[in-house]
Amino acid sequence: MYEPIVDKFKYVPESALIELCFKCNLNCKHCGSSLNAYKKSRKGEPLSLTEFYSAIDDLKGLGGKRIGLVGGEPLLYENWEEVAKYASDRNFYVSMISNGMIIDDEMAHKIKKCGIALVALSLDGPETYHNELRGSQMAFKNVLKAIASLKKEGVQVNIITTIMKGNLPLLPEIEKTISTKGVSFWQLQLGIPMGKLSEHMEFVIEPNQLLDVKKFILEAKQRNQIQLTIADSIGYCSQDELIMRNNSSTNGERVYLGCMAGCKAVAIESNGDVKGCLSLQNERFIEGNIRERSLKDIWTDKKSFNYNRNFNSESLGGYCSKCVYANICRGGCTSLAYNTSGHINNNNYCMHIMEQRW
Repeated sequence: MYEPIVDKFKYVPESALIELCFKCNLNCKHCGSSLNAYKKSRKGEPLSLTEFYSAIDDLKGLGGKRIGLVGGEPLLYENWEEVAKYASDRNFYVSMISNGMIIDDEMAHKIKKCGIALVALSLDGPETYHNELRGSQMAFKNVLKAIASLKKEGVQVNIITTIMKGNLPLLPEIEKTISTKGVSFWQLQLGIPMGKLSEHMEFVIEPNQLLDVKKFILEAKQRNQIQLTIADSIGYCSQDELIMRNNSSTNGERVYLGCMAGCKAVAIESNGDVKGCLSLQNERFIEGNIRERSLKDIWTDKKSFNYNRNFNSESLGGYCSKCVYANICRGGCTSLAYNTSGHINNNNYCMHIMEQRW
């Protein structure tokens, strides 16, 4: 077994996600941010503009480099331009994740003007599939329109596709659609059963289907029609890791080094709750609230983010407990592990496991 590496990290929130609002103009069947029981239990009004500014100032002081604005649909937050400009003026690389529904030429100009460098648009299939999944007959066309409008303004465009049983065989069609649109990167991620998707487990792929995902990734990398990246929900420690994860890591690494929540990444929910990742939708992962303590105090507290910062391989379960990569991978994506097994250090959605079994 390799030696632990997490204790060698400098805990700097290089990448931060800021949830601007819950509001959304779609009704997606697989939404991970829907008002589920966890969301409904959260208390407090949405953060004020001043409170967002204070969090951004703390991020700057802590060494933050990148801020991603998310929702809901972040463009529905009335002060999104002010938040984006405030972050951009402080030399953060600012990005946004959007469904693309209201991005026309005018909106794209506003996005460019306030300093947003990249917009990641969600696209989960060809027109019929995407529209049905998203609950709108205009969803697909609006994504394509948004790509064109953003490209006119010189804003980098990425596409994010959430892989489920229904669209796994459709990935080649998506690749063909976006490969000629000037998209910079295409990110693939697994549909994690949280939020509304937890009510549709029939959509979630089986662990052995990771081999089909891997096959497509390797073939797409060979075709090289578009720069393909994979999210942390896809892995881990595959025999083809160097090929698959090339261009994928926000930390400049070509191998998976485990969940970075609370180590190099932080998330601020719209009510001020601080977590390592927005996908960790359980109160146990809330480290504090910026209305009660500053983000700096929460981040530098030695008791914060214990599940990652004080990781011990003895906490691993199942196959992970005896894996040679245990101290590196640490059970993979914490959200994926927790939402599929109920434990943060036991992950059956692992390519290394599947390669051994199949």
